Amino acid sequence: FWTDSFGCGMDNIERPEAHGWIDYTAQAALDCEFLANVALHVGDNDIAQACSSNYLALKELVNETMWDEYRLVYGDVDED
Repeated sequence: FWTDSFGCGMDNIERPEAHGWIDYTAQAALDCEFLANVALHVGDNDIAQACSSNYLALKELVNETMWDEYRLVYGDVDED
């Protein structure tokens, strides 16, 4: 996931080459996890399952593509 600098609230940070932002993508995953929990609480198992599936997919994507083994930190990804 990505947005522009105004959308992320950090309009003083340039990220021109990033095509996937770690912070924005991780926030989307966290949102999915919380929405799944809310859906379970109100008894909507279909939405809970959909949100949980999205959370797990984003979690896997972040861990597989955004972890920098050399620097030992998560980071943005470029077009490639």
